Amino acid sequence: MTEQLLIGQSRLYLFTAGMFLLGAVLFALLALRQPSGPRRFLLISTIPPAAMAITYILMAQDVATVEVTAAGRQQSVMRFVGYTVVLSALGLVFNRLVSPSRRLFAVLFAVFVFTPWAALASWLVSGAAESLMNGLVFVGYLTGCYLLFGPTERSAKTVSDGRRLLFAKLRNLFVICWAALIIQSVVSEQSLGLTNFFVGQITVGYTDAVLAFGIFGLVYAGKNALTDDSSTESRQNKQTDNSIKEPTELRTQD
Repeated sequence: MTEQLLIGQSRLYLFTAGMFLLGAVLFALLALRQPSGPRRFLLISTIPPAAMAITYILMAQDVATVEVTAAGRQQSVMRFVGYTVVLSALGLVFNRLVSPSRRLFAVLFAVFVFTPWAALASWLVSGAAESLMNGLVFVGYLTGCYLLFGPTERSAKTVSDGRRLLFAKLRNLFVICWAALIIQSVVSEQSLGLTNFFVGQITVGYTDAVLAFGIFGLVYAGKNALTDDSSTESRQNKQTDNSIKEPTELRTQD
């Protein structure tokens, strides 16, 4: 029975990996056909599906496994390495889109990286320690939401309307998927045990796909805005320059 479970688990991981790998290849081909401005964003956006493809392949091979307290079986930590890469890529897209301060970007990046590893830690402990780690995961999520809807949103007001809209769409997608992954982590067999492996993997795999493919899809749909590097301040300066030039040209004509 255990052997059949492991075979089924491996096949499910490999199927998911194939889906992500196919998406990453197609996305890379699309990205390379774009102008230099959007191309940089699109190539960064191919990192999430590529990272998850490698992650699921390594998980199928039981690379870097640890014993989970609640489930009583081995769990590969490569999933959390994959999430770290995905969130790092998304943070880089946010940084290039709205150019927040270095301190804000560093704090946001730290929160992104902290939450998946805190979720893993909650699987490895029990009792009060598990409750504490789950609480820290939710605190990290709420902190990330505050940073995205607060200081980062204010930074977005200094860029073009197209970039600001793209940032808002990516942020909303991420916040929803981030919440879904946290909830799935808490109710999984590794924590509260409310779901079994297959139900948990299907729901998590679906969320992974929505996040990884959604990032590229939104960036690709908003690629025209990525050719505009102008900020609100620079546009105002241009308008001021034009207003100064117009009277000068009129006096020259007179």
